[in-house]
Amino acid sequence: VPSPDEDDFDDLIRFTDQVMVITDHLQGDYRLVDSALPFAVPDGRLTMLDVEDELDFQRTVAAIEKIPDIDSDTARELLRAELLREPNEYVTAASTALAERHPGLTVEGVVQLGHPLSVARDYVDRNKVGLIVLNTKDATQLAMHGEAYAMTVELRRTPLLLL
Repeated sequence: VPSPDEDDFDDLIRFTDQVMVITDHLQGDYRLVDSALPFAVPDGRLTMLDVEDELDFQRTVAAIEKIPDIDSDTARELLRAELLREPNEYVTAASTALAERHPGLTVEGVVQLGHPLSVARDYVDRNKVGLIVLNTKDATQLAMHGEAYAMTVELRRTPLLLL
């Protein structure tokens, strides 16, 4: 999906210094990274952005707080650590593998809790992202899921590769 401000989309998207993949379940999602790689210049940057939804996390913590047998503070910290552990491990493994295949490419992982659209918008605004790659649906949906739709509308000034 091209940026509406660009006249010559082919020249814009052929290669870019900054490619970003966005997901809320980065671990095991090689398709996003594999789809983004052909568009990155050899000495560019690939950012893997995984944002675990803060509202979902808070809702889960609120349910745990209602169970008197569970220490809520400990559960909150353990749950946060576990939610972020897997995507961080994926970023580390992917960075190692990509360093061998693409030695000049800088690989960056951004893994955090937050509102996915807000975090993505802030990152794109602060960095010169030339292409965003994101999944548009999962196995249980026939149409584009809500978060992908929102990102497609909100991030339309940056070229998007929708999978």
